[in-house]
Amino acid sequence: MTEDAIKINNTTWRLTVMEDETTKQLYIELPEDVLKQMGWQENDVVEWINKNANTWTLEKKKKE
Repeated sequence: MTEDAIKINNTTWRLTVMEDETTKQLYIELPEDVLKQMGWQENDVVEWINKNANTWTLEKKKKE
């Protein structure tokens, strides 16, 4: 787990949004525990759902 990830409970994590110095793109790193719990793998596509000003939910995008 990175130092930028804090587990709040079994379904909630606090992650730090980071910025790539070269591209200026924003990103987060998901801890291995989150990937396992959600059944996600690297390169899965997730959707960001805005819950309020400071809270987002991530859901794996369904294949079309």
